[in-house]
Amino acid sequence: MEHGALTTRAIAPEEYEDFARVGYTAFLEHPSAEEMEADRPFMEFNRTRAGFIGERMAGTSAVLSLQMTIPGGTRLPLAGVTWIGVRPEFTRRGILSRLMKEQLLDAVEHGEALAGLWASESRIYGRFGFAPATHIMGLRVETRDAHPLQPLRDTGRVRLAEKAEVTELLPRLYERHGRQLPGEVSRPRGFWTAWLADVERHRGGASRLFHAVHEDQAGEADGYVSFRMVYEETSGLANNEVKLVELVGAHATVRRALWRFCLGLDLVRVVSWDTAPADFAYRWDLADPRRLVVNDLHDGLWLRILSIPAALAGRRYQGGGELVLEASDHFLGSAGGRFLLACHGSAAACTRTRRRPMLHMDVAALSAAYLGGVSFTTLAEAGWVEERVPGALDLADTLFSTPRPPYCTTLF
Repeated sequence: MEHGALTTRAIAPEEYEDFARVGYTAFLEHPSAEEMEADRPFMEFNRTRAGFIGERMAGTSAVLSLQMTIPGGTRLPLAGVTWIGVRPEFTRRGILSRLMKEQLLDAVEHGEALAGLWASESRIYGRFGFAPATHIMGLRVETRDAHPLQPLRDTGRVRLAEKAEVTELLPRLYERHGRQLPGEVSRPRGFWTAWLADVERHRGGASRLFHAVHEDQAGEADGYVSFRMVYEETSGLANNEVKLVELVGAHATVRRALWRFCLGLDLVRVVSWDTAPADFAYRWDLADPRRLVVNDLHDGLWLRILSIPAALAGRRYQGGGELVLEASDHFLGSAGGRFLLACHGSAAACTRTRRRPMLHMDVAALSAAYLGGVSFTTLAEAGWVEERVPGALDLADTLFSTPRPPYCTTLF
């Protein structure tokens, strides 16, 4: 075992390869040169943090400067935590905790009210104040039995996009979509460069990405679906599978048309989607809804509130009222306290208070409920929230409710 004091610092651009190799090694992966270069464009080197034991890099972390859409349609700054990894021979030595604390404190200094991440292991990040705030499901449809319940009244058309146009077209369409749904995050240009590189590791044995674009009656693009193909033939019969990656549309008719386009592709037996929204609407679009099989349902984006006043004042609520929340923050300390949330019409204010708390919880519980993906009553039943004043759970559930569950398309 190597010895030496743990030190941390940001890396320089010329250290990127060492940084990336440590990150991949933490997951026991051997990256190709193509994969390493594909990830470079979205790195913000001033927001990286590496841990060193002696002279050897032992752990990695990075933050992306993002914006998240929150209930009401506004956006708040989000610290997108990524590249978290510790080499196997250096685990259980406090490296991850040190890197995470420094990154979150830095995010507070940057004025970011929220931090978010996608968890490789669901047992790790609760101790840092994170909790699942969106959920995704895996689904599968046998296309031969996927008959629509109602005709689609769509005056537009769907076509396959040419490779030369997607670099400009997809970011523009996603930006429009991303501002509509709570949980969605902004995508810097570097993200698109890395994602559209479509390296082998991201394909899971399937084809390179295809992109189909929906155009309205005037020929203006207003949505797209990205998917891969898994090719299979049995006794001369095609049994191909379409694997959806993301589906983006300006409104419901566009999204429905793109979904039906996938169901109607020739030589395709199955359409599947591993990261569909938890409230996937189009099972209701089938004459026989049992033909859509849900394989799994699990956590998506994990959220961590860094500033309760900024986070709660930034979103919109259903109805009005005053709620006193007490939240503890065992990891950072700075986000905790007792707060008065006052909602009047479309405006909300959140300030520290000495008033009697109506609900008590950890900052992770508040983070889970923040986007409306889970009710306070559900969290209370699971032991995450304590009701101190009768009726407070009902009030909180009403205020924080949203028409649709939050959803995050973007993995980072």
